[in-house]
Amino acid sequence: MTTRIILLIVFLSLFLNDITAQIYQYDHIIFYPNGSQYIHLSKLYVGNLGEMLKGEVLEAYVIYKNQSFFIYQVYRNITFDLPVERVNLSVKISATKIDWDSWKVTYTVINNYDREVPVNISFPPGYNLKNISTVIPGHSHISIDLYKRSSSNTLYFEDSYISYQIPSKVEIIYSPSIPFSIEKSNKVVNNTILWIGNYTLYNNIDVPLNANIYLWVEVDNRSINLGNISNIFLPPNSTYSVVRSIYSEEVPVFYLDMYVWNRTEGDILVLPVLKLNNTYVIGVAKVKGEVFHYTPPSLPGGRIRKPEKPDKEEKPPEYREKPEEDREEKKEKPPEENKEEKEKPTGKTREEREGESNIERERTYLIKKIDNPRDAAILSLSIFILNIVALILLPLYLPPNIVDDTCALIHAYRSVRKIYVPEGIELKGPLPLNIYVVRPRDSLVSLVSRTFNIPVNSAKALVTAIEHGGILKTGDRRTYEIALKLGIDVEFVE
Repeated sequence: MTTRIILLIVFLSLFLNDITAQIYQYDHIIFYPNGSQYIHLSKLYVGNLGEMLKGEVLEAYVIYKNQSFFIYQVYRNITFDLPVERVNLSVKISATKIDWDSWKVTYTVINNYDREVPVNISFPPGYNLKNISTVIPGHSHISIDLYKRSSSNTLYFEDSYISYQIPSKVEIIYSPSIPFSIEKSNKVVNNTILWIGNYTLYNNIDVPLNANIYLWVEVDNRSINLGNISNIFLPPNSTYSVVRSIYSEEVPVFYLDMYVWNRTEGDILVLPVLKLNNTYVIGVAKVKGEVFHYTPPSLPGGRIRKPEKPDKEEKPPEYREKPEEDREEKKEKPPEENKEEKEKPTGKTREEREGESNIERERTYLIKKIDNPRDAAILSLSIFILNIVALILLPLYLPPNIVDDTCALIHAYRSVRKIYVPEGIELKGPLPLNIYVVRPRDSLVSLVSRTFNIPVNSAKALVTAIEHGGILKTGDRRTYEIALKLGIDVEFVE
């Protein structure tokens, strides 16, 4: 099955405020609490390069990680595959039980780059911190202490999420279109006509250019080479002229072939992506959770010290869905036979059982004839009621409507579908029976709201649409555009 990779270009404006074009590397990466990582894919995205470069660009090359990528359409968005390389960030998580009812988790992020890296971390619920934003200096690390009250000897630290942006540089070589002219003149010299071609290049943009030119003339069905000139330097808003001439009694035609280029550097950001169903959300990576165990000290006599009020042992939540790369196919086991029934004697002799196996069993069916008009009426009414119930239950199997404000909720009233209302949206007036209040994961809602700069209720509705599917109804224009980029069914409510 081919998965769709949706590039959320509008979100990257948060990182590239002063640059119209957008160049970045994104990695589908999962961090593990022991400092390891796994990268599923790595991509180079070049978006609308022509808007960043000066002049009318004919073609361009992006040179990154010792590879050259030809940009054949500079005013469109193009994605290239990159070789998978380790990201020089790592996460280490450890936990200790500091009291009979308290745990301390140390969350460490290590930056092995030679430059500072801004990060934002969202922690699982139940701890003293929900999220933190900070900047890690180059070749350094940060450690955050998290505390949770639990007397259990097992702590399940759930998945967390980390956002980061690693600045870097790419080299760009592009060829702009500049005007040129060829002026032809002649004069008589020693009873022979001297033809003169004056070639002029005009650098009409405000960046320096280099040029290679090839000159020739065609006369009397012949092509005559007038020479090549390489590495001509053209300062901004300057001109360059060169003159060539030939003697000919025929009228010549002067020609010019040129290649003009500029070499510059461009900014690039290395960003993670998070896979939600079949969609990749740029800017967020998952950090897998971990189970920590504590062994109480032994008392004299080999007894184990127990807490006064023990809690239930923590277990990983069953609702958490593993990513595709971590899923394992579960094989169905046949139900175990009842040993008592298997061992229970039948009470028949061997000869009787063999005799029964040779007798063909007859199947009988009960046919009931309804002669009483009252019974017939009851049967007809039962069929009618079943049809009504089927009509009532039918909307339950249709994709739900998902709303993010009261206005969108009013528009959804007209539908027979289920209506998912994220928790926190104010509900007024009489409500239909097909409303369901849902609560998406707080950590994802917080990330989506901050990263995409949309209202919290809109972020809740967006996460609900991603997790459950359905039709999102919103009155927020930015949320509507984001949903379109994600490939979510969405309707704009005015």
